Amino acid sequence: PLPQPADPAAAAAAAAAAHDAPRGSSPPVLPKPKKVRLQLAGSSGRMLWTAELHDLFLSAVAQLGGAESATPNEILQIMNVEGLSRENVKSHLQVRIHNQH
Repeated sequence: PLPQPADPAAAAAAAAAAHDAPRGSSPPVLPKPKKVRLQLAGSSGRMLWTAELHDLFLSAVAQLGGAESATPNEILQIMNVEGLSRENVKSHLQVRIHNQH
């Protein structure tokens, strides 16, 4: 037998919500990526963090509880900026954490 949930009312509500969802429904539609212009540094091709991009980064980090608990994938998903990579965010997050200590 399967283990019973601690709260039968919550289990019943979850089952009812799952039953009411249309079959074959598509996942929720994500908002379009933000059109923030990414700037590259000269011949190195390194991405420059503009004030607008950095503000989006700080907002995402704050929503996730701070730089120590935020992950690059979570930040990237919240920022939702076209062309921004996980590696860009990871590097920026590491610099931010390093500068706090």
